[in-house]
Amino acid sequence: YSNANLFNITFGNYLLNLEYDNMYSNRPITAVPVLNYTLSSSSGSLPASYDSRDYGYITPVKNQASGGNCWAFGGLATLEACLKKATGITFDFSEENVKNLMAEFSLFGWSGANSGGNDQMVWAYLASWFGPVYDEYDPYDEYSSLSVLYNPAMHIQNIHALPDISNEYDPNINLVKRAIMDYGAVTMTTAWATGENHCMSLVGWDDNFNGYDYFGNYANKAWIVKNSYGPNWEYNGYLYISFNKEIYDLYTFIFTPREYEYSGIYQYDYGGLDIYLSGLDIYLPFSNYYYKNIFIINNV
Repeated sequence: YSNANLFNITFGNYLLNLEYDNMYSNRPITAVPVLNYTLSSSSGSLPASYDSRDYGYITPVKNQASGGNCWAFGGLATLEACLKKATGITFDFSEENVKNLMAEFSLFGWSGANSGGNDQMVWAYLASWFGPVYDEYDPYDEYSSLSVLYNPAMHIQNIHALPDISNEYDPNINLVKRAIMDYGAVTMTTAWATGENHCMSLVGWDDNFNGYDYFGNYANKAWIVKNSYGPNWEYNGYLYISFNKEIYDLYTFIFTPREYEYSGIYQYDYGGLDIYLSGLDIYLPFSNYYYKNIFIINNV
C-alpha cells in the first residue's frame, strides 16, 4: 500500500475517544492534478427527450450484488458522468472505498458496512478528501467492511443539491432536467419495490415515453435511470421511472475551470451528519449538543 495511509482501527465504543486533531494532523495531504474543466450551460427551452448516454458521458453499469451500497454506487455513477462531461476523461472510482471508510468499523463512519447509507455519507467522504480513489486500488467486495485510506485522485469542491420531485407537475422538474444536460447526471433516491429506499443516477428523460415504467405504472413521461444491478438487469442495467413517482435526495457535481487546487483542509467532522452525537444514539441519549472547531494555522 505505497499510496495509502492506514490508521489504527479499534472497535466498540471507539468514536467517543478519538483525538481528531492528532489523527488528522498525521495524515499527509498530497497534491492532486489540475484538470482542464469545461463548464457548459444550456439555455432556452428544454428538449422533449435527452439521454447523456448518447453523448458518451455515462460510464459502464456496475453491480452492487447483495450489498446495501446503492448510495455509494449512485453517487459515484453521477460523479463519473459529470467528470466525463467536464473533462472528456473516463474515470472509474471505488465504491468499495466509499462504503467502507464511511462504515461502522472505520474511524470516520457511522453506519454498518453493506447495510445501507445515504447521500450525506457520500458528501462527507468527498468533502473530506478521502476520495475519490481509483477502483483498481480498492475493488468492490460486497461482504467487506474495512478499507485503506488512499490519497484522493482529485479534490471534489462543488456538490449541488436539487429539490425533490413529487410528480409530473412539480415546478422543479426543469431544474433537474437542466442539471442533467449541464452537468451529465443527477443522483436521486426513490422508494424501491422492496419497500426500502434505493439510490440511482438520472441520465436523461423522455416526455413522450407512453408505456409502463419499472414499477408497473403507466407513464407518458419518464426518467431514464442508471441502476447498479449489473448490465444484464432490465434494459442493459437501466430502467424507466414515471415522472409521477416521487424522487428525492437529488444532487450533482459542478466542475468549473480553475488555475489551482487547494492543498489543505481543516476539519474534524469526518462522518458528516454523525448519529454518534445525536439524540438517537444509545451512547449519548441527550437532546442538546454543542460543537466547536479550533484550528491553528502553522504557515501563512
